[in-house]
Amino acid sequence: MTNAEKIRSLNDDELAAFLFKLSIKTLISFIEAGGEGVMNAVNLRNFLDHEYTDSNFLLNGKPYED
Repeated sequence: MTNAEKIRSLNDDELAAFLFKLSIKTLISFIEAGGEGVMNAVNLRNFLDHEYTDSNFLLNGKPYED
């Protein structure tokens, strides 16, 4: 199962949590790197095509742990 397939299978609460974490990650990346790489379509496509794993903090339903 790819990350894209996992996203398609999320229920409303899981999707809301995913979008919230994605927004936070984007904001943090913008602040840390001055926006560099935040809107990278190639990286987004690679993320969607990549095989899903439970360690993917954006899709695992767990808070981000660095």
